[in-house]
Formats: sequence, C-alpha cells, structure tokens
Amino acid sequence: MISSHIWSIISGKESLWVKWIHVYKLRGRTFWDIPCRGNMTWSWRKILQIRPLIRRFLWYKLGNGSKASAWFDHWCDVCPLSRIVSSRDIHRVGFSPGSTVRDIISEDGWAWPAQWEVQFPVVGGSGVFRFASGYAEAQTYFVNLTTGDAIVEKIPNTFNQLATNIRLGRQKLTHQHFFVHDMVGGPNPTSIRVAAAPIANISPNGFGFVAINDNLLTIGPELNSTSLGRAQGMYAGVFRFASGLVREFPLVGGNGVFRFASGHVNVKTHSSNATNGDFIFEYDV
Repeated sequence: MISSHIWSIISGKESLWVKWIHVYKLRGRTFWDIPCRGNMTWSWRKILQIRPLIRRFLWYKLGNGSKASAWFDHWCDVCPLSRIVSSRDIHRVGFSPGSTVRDIISEDGWAWPAQWEVQFPVVGGSGVFRFASGYAEAQTYFVNLTTGDAIVEKIPNTFNQLATNIRLGRQKLTHQHFFVHDMVGGPNPTSIRVAAAPIANISPNGFGFVAINDNLLTIGPELNSTSLGRAQGMYAGVFRFASGLVREFPLVGGNGVFRFASGHVNVKTHSSNATNGDFIFEYDV
C-alpha cells in the first residue's frame, strides 16, 4: 500500500493528494532528497522510511532526461549518484540538487568536470588480461564514510594505436625459464625489507611488506649455475590469502631487448630455508 503511494508521488499521478504532497512536502525538491526528521505525521514518516527498500526497484525511462533527477533518481547502474557526489561538489561545479539528467549531458559526453573521472594505464595482467595494454577510467561507485571502504568502478579501454604511433614493428613471442635466488639472511643479503604493515609479521604470505632486491638469476636452481643477470627493483607482499602453488604476475616491460615488453610470469617456489628465510623461485616467463 505504501509503495503505491510512493509510485503516485514520483510518477506525478493526477490526484489532489499528490498535488498537495508536491506543494507542501516536496516544495520543488525530489522525493528521494527529503530528510526524514522533525515533526511529521506517522504516515508521511513511514513513506520516507521505506524509500531505501523500494528505491532499487524503480527505474526511469529517460527519454530526453528532463524529468529524471541526475543525483537522486535510479536511471543507471551506479545510481543514485548522490552516494558518490557530495552536495558541496554539486554546487562547486555549477550544478544544483535539482539538476536533471539532461543538465549533466553535453554533445561530447558528460558535462561534469574531468576531475570526477580518473584514468590509469593498463600495463598487463593475469588471466584474460595477459598481454593487455591500454587505459582504464575509474570512478568512485560507493564510499562508506564510517569505515573508509570504497568501491571503484573501472572501465578498461583498448589502446591499439600505441604500437602504430611509435613504430614498434611486429611483436615476437619469447619464452624464458630461469631461477631467482631471494637471499634474505647471511652476511650478504640480496633482498631487504624496507617497510611493513603490522599484519605482515603474522601473515603466512607476508601480506603488507615492501622489499628491494638485487637477486641473482641463474639457468638452474643451484647458486653456482650459469648466471643470466640480476633481478633489480622492488616488490610487495600482496597476497592476503593463499594464492596456490603457482602464482601469476603480469610482465610490464624491461630494459634492453625487453623495452615495451608485455606478457605474464608463472612463479612457483623451488625451495626455501626456514632458518634464514632464503627462497629460490622458479620463473616461467
């Protein structure tokens, strides 16, 4: 029964009660933006309190967008946008709480400022994103101001023009297999932890630490095996939970003949020393 009243209000049903609600209760504001506080009748309070339960079931047929609220109505998957954009930001860029969907769309796309969207490069990945390159547009989907948790929507875009513009030529597929000696203990360590969150000390996977390394690469697992070079850089413990016997990482470039390289790496532990923390990893690139 209450849901039918809500539908009558937002659809503008021709009735004296609906007209009275719009004149004396809404006063030019959208139904979803009315605060549920202060002195009000029991029936009006119940109508306002049920809004979160019914809101996701009500969608607008946009048409030209002149009747749907840009911030409070449910007209796209991430709506209502009022969960993402604060009232201060709405006013700061020249919009108002009463802006409609038509107001925020221009001939070139969205009329809101570019800083509301963030772009990141795509530099490879694992699984279906092996060899990927391009960029991603990121927007905040939801923010919990109490806990600080956030959901970010990322929209990947392919970027096929890169190779053409810089004349990289045809790509070649190369397969490499070697061992990495991650020496933590002893008088000459090649891997040193430089930062760590408190959880890193109790995590079985070392989740939350950052280390720099200058590790030896060899053809075989033995330390005196033929040297191929050194792995120099930094890495972080990013596995909060067990990731399986074989881990996969994106390959996002290198130097020498590996400039502009992309691909993936399968890594598994060949051996470990529980006393000093040394590891030997097998890399299949």
